[in-house]
Amino acid sequence: MKLKEVGFTVRKIVEYISMGCLGYAFVCGLAMMFHIVTDVTCRYLSIPIYGTYEIVCNWYMVAFFFMGLAYIELTRSHISVTMFTSRISKRWSIVYEIFGSVVMFVVFLIFGWYGLLSAIDDYKIGAFREGVIRIITWPTAFYIPIGCWATCAQQLVNIHDDFLKLMRKN
Repeated sequence: MKLKEVGFTVRKIVEYISMGCLGYAFVCGLAMMFHIVTDVTCRYLSIPIYGTYEIVCNWYMVAFFFMGLAYIELTRSHISVTMFTSRISKRWSIVYEIFGSVVMFVVFLIFGWYGLLSAIDDYKIGAFREGVIRIITWPTAFYIPIGCWATCAQQLVNIHDDFLKLMRKN
């Protein structure tokens, strides 16, 4: 297998991981909306669904946020401030993009690592949240390292692409 084919295969695998995480986040977002609308409707009828707040905060929102991060990087839809980069050359703009991607990679790698350590601890003790009802939360702790590391994988692809752009400019 040629090096170019390996790069294409890795890119496709990372893209599938990002899209899979997005799909999961989408399903969690839909479930969250359905759950909240159902709860509000039932409250209007004086039959509330107990534990909606705990389930939404500890399950749906965590998955919705962390599992969607890799797709944001795939589409390069993250927030960027061009106040400085719009005034510099395209080459230096790419260098700043690479620098920002490397910093983001390191930060998310660390978040993922400490998130994994926390998730393992939560698993060992069987973490839960007390509210109106008891909600088991240890499985949701694994969304953090999965989402962070999927974002890291996408960042590596983005860094590679930016380096190629930088080399083509020479």
